[in-house]
This record gives sequence, structure tokens and C-alpha cells, in this order.
Amino acid sequence: MRIRLSAKWSRSANAEGSIDGEVVFIMAAEGELETKENCVAAKRQLLDSIRMIYVPASRNPKAELRLTSGTIVGGLIRSVKWGEAKKSAIRDKIGEISDTVLEEPGANAINKSLHDAWGGLDSDSRYGNARLTFGGGSFESVVSHPAVTFSPTPEEREYEVEELGDGLKSLFYFSMVKGLVELEGKLRQNADGIKEHFDVTLPALTLLAVEEPENHIAPHLLGKLMLELRKTGEESHCQVIVTSHSPAIAGRVEPTEVRHFRMRRESNSTICRRLALPDNAEAEACKYVRGSLLAYPEVLFAKAVVLGEGSSEEIVLPRAIGALCGQADANGISVAPLGGRHVNHFWRLFNELDIPYVTLLDLDRERFGGGWGRIKYAVNKLEEFKKDEVFDWPGGISTDSPEFESLGKRGDDDPELDEWIDCLESKGVFFSAPLDLDFAMLCAFPRAYKAVDGANDPRNVKNKPARSTATIPTETRQHAIECVLHSGKRGSGGDGSTYTEEQKDLMPYYKSLFLGKRGKPGTHILALADVDDESFGKQMPKALKHLAKMVSNLVSGSPAGVDDEA
Repeated sequence: MRIRLSAKWSRSANAEGSIDGEVVFIMAAEGELETKENCVAAKRQLLDSIRMIYVPASRNPKAELRLTSGTIVGGLIRSVKWGEAKKSAIRDKIGEISDTVLEEPGANAINKSLHDAWGGLDSDSRYGNARLTFGGGSFESVVSHPAVTFSPTPEEREYEVEELGDGLKSLFYFSMVKGLVELEGKLRQNADGIKEHFDVTLPALTLLAVEEPENHIAPHLLGKLMLELRKTGEESHCQVIVTSHSPAIAGRVEPTEVRHFRMRRESNSTICRRLALPDNAEAEACKYVRGSLLAYPEVLFAKAVVLGEGSSEEIVLPRAIGALCGQADANGISVAPLGGRHVNHFWRLFNELDIPYVTLLDLDRERFGGGWGRIKYAVNKLEEFKKDEVFDWPGGISTDSPEFESLGKRGDDDPELDEWIDCLESKGVFFSAPLDLDFAMLCAFPRAYKAVDGANDPRNVKNKPARSTATIPTETRQHAIECVLHSGKRGSGGDGSTYTEEQKDLMPYYKSLFLGKRGKPGTHILALADVDDESFGKQMPKALKHLAKMVSNLVSGSPAGVDDEA
């Protein structure tokens, strides 16, 4: 069911202007053309059958306990069928409480003073008797001011709601809402004959709108809270809408349920979109993208996203970005290891959400599928993603030409490889060359990474000084080259002929640091711990410098009209 409010503001004699509004039911199916004929005016009686419970970001449960129109508990308390005998008994108890209190001489003196003072000023016979009352002056006042108390407490008394901390207040607020919806469910089913005790017209639909549930709630409780909200939304008469700026909340919501809002500065308007997920025909891609968004929901709130291949990028890329354009988090830059597999689906997703992005892939030269294979993969995915765009590839080659198909047959030492890499960089696709990010960092900071290797130094210099000039045995180096280049799929690869002698000398260290039991993130953390930001910015791989510069431009908004808030 779709309901739309259309409103127009115009100038008038009223200083605030006037607003003409109309609420309609849209009878056309979603995606069909909407006309005046299939938009039916919504009658107030129908709209009143839909109740909205708004849970604000700042929550005051005490106010929602009052018996006033629109409060969470008030409406149900007013609908309780109170028997006359029960009303009479409550009134008698109220009188007993007041009489007992006024038997205390001090309290009676206060009451007499107020009574005499009022009598000296008021001459209206209707209200001439002023008397202190305790516990409410009438049955209505007693039931219209319910309170909840909590025990046990640090003191020898019960606590009221306002004495709780903000976090407990928020949790109690949600428990009231949950209890109300559950009670209405029992009333619908007349469980245990409960309906005979109420005189209430239940709403056809309850919309529970929760604003920023993460406010004042401890992070470890958010999962439980979201689970309870989901259970509430599964009730046949209830729908839950949650707004949040928290990745902790977004990571607990199915991507198909997300509606992404983004402010566009140039038009001062807000755009709402579904997430562009792969269709059902691509089951594996859909499963992968869905799982990635649940694992890295912060990308939905980013000003720019950097897609990397794996865990190494999560450690190195924030450092590279921070060295050139400030801390990644502070600038709304999110680094996520989502590249490589199904990368075109992430490009489509971020493009439709207007989230700027760049991608860092491994070149994997001389590995199976690497080198020219990685270039062809990136080119094909770009053209698949942007089907209507005409690309200007090096040499005027088109992807449907024999020349393009033959690229994979070229050697990885072909000088034109760098030309294609530069072309892809201009389109936001960068490559860690010549192998991957781990090897690129080892080449850029050899001393720092060799120091981490310690006892596993391939030069067999365990008992020699750290500045030893011993060389790596040829057999050790060649074995390492084979292990590194043949570690990909199918165990096939090159012989290292496209690598320099210095790079070959680093292969044994790469094998020990990144292919052994030692974890890649831990290796990078240890190696870079003593590298200051200035040195890091000067020595880091060229591809990272270019990537960081493009990210800085994207965040500033100058090249692409970047939006600012999600």
C-alpha cells in the first residue's frame, strides 16, 4: 500500500504563508505510470486506522506513561473497562491515605494554613474548601498518572524512571513499545479472553518509527535491540522503520531492506534509493555483495570508498591516505576489501548511490591470470558496468577486436602494459605492481620488513650482525620465486624473468613474511610501526600516491560533484 502526501506552500496574508495539502492512495503498481485517475483521495477515517508511534532520538519514557492523547501507554489505560465497585474502592483508599497523612500534626498545620489563606482571598462559595490530598484527588487522577519503579537499587528504596541513566531510559522506552504491540496482538486474538477487559478499537496498522536507536545504547546491546525490533515488525499489524547514522545498525539490516538517503548540495534535496544488488540470475554475486555489505556497512555512509583486494589493504591504505590527505575516518573515507571478485557490482552500487570510489587491484605479474589477464579483466568489467560509455583505450583498441583478445598472449614484460595501467588509473582503477600490495610495500620499505623477519632471515645470518652483507643462496632465491609466482590458481606461473634482480632478492622475504604462518595484517603493522608519516609519504609505492591524490580530489568534491551526507 502506498500513501502520498503532496503539499504546496504559497505566500499569503499569514506571515508564515499557507500550505495546501492532499493525501492520496496510489492505486497503480510500483513502476507503472501514475495518473490522476489512479490516485484516490484518502479519507480521514481510513487514515485514522493507521497509527504511528514515533520513538525520537531523545527519549523520555516518563512523559509517555501519562494518560494523554497519543502517548504509548495512555490510550490503552483509558480503554480499560473499570468496574464501578473498583472505582468506588479506589476513591475510598484515596480518602484514607489523605486522612492518615493529615493526622500528623505538622502536615495538618500546613493544611490548615493553606485553607485559611485561601478562605481570606476567595469569596466564591463553590471552591471555598481547599484541602491537601495525597495519592491523587480522584479516581481519574490516580489512573492518569501511572509510574514505574525499579528495584533492587543501591539505596533502600525503589527508583523511578527519571532516576535512571540515559541508556536504561532508552531501553525502557523500547520495552514499553514492545509491550504495547505484543498486548495489541493478544487483543486481536482475544488470548485468554483478554478482550472483554478493554473497550478499544485496534488500528489496522501500526507504524513504529525509530530514530537513531543507537543513541545512549551500549554497542553490545544494539544487536539484541535490533533483534527485538525485527520481531516486533514481524507482527501482522506492525511495520518498523529505523533511521540511523550507525554502521552497527546498518550491518544488522538486510541490504534488500535498506533505503539509502543522500543529501545533494547542488539542489538542496534528498535522494532516496534502494541498494543496487545483482539480480537473481547471478546468485553467487548477489550472495557475495550482500555478505560484503553486512560485513562492511560503513561504506554506505562514506564520502568516498576505496575498494581493495584483502586484509593488507585495510592496514596500508588508511596509512597512505592519511599521509597525503589526512586521516581517512575524519574525512569520511572508507576502506573495504571488496575488490577483485564481482567488482563491477560494487561499482554499480556506489555509482547509483552517488558515493565516489576508487579501486586497487593486484597486477599479479607472471602469476596465473595476472599481468595482461588482470588488465583485460578490469577493462571488461568497466565496459560491462558502463555499457553506454565509449572508452578511449590505448592504441584505439576496442574490446571486441582481435587485438584486444590477443593481449593475454603478450608477455608481461611488454612495455605497453604500463600504458594500459596509466589509462585505467585515470578511470579510478589502480594496480599494485608488479605483484601485489604486500610485495610493493616490501620493495618500498625493505629495511622495515626485513627487520620483522628476524630469525627467518633467508641469508642464514642468525648469529651475525644486522648489517651483514651476506647474500641469499641462489637455490633459496629460486625456490622462493617459484613459490611466490606459482602460489595462485592451478599452481602455474612464470620464472621471474620480468622482475629486476633487486626484486628477485626480496622474493625469499616475501615468501617468509606473507606466505607462511605469519598473518599479513600483523606483518604490516609491525613493519610500519617505526616508519614516520613523512617517510611513509615519500617512500610509499607510486600507485598508492596516485590513488590517495584521487581520493583527496573526490572528497573535496571538485571533479565529480560529490555529495556530502548519507
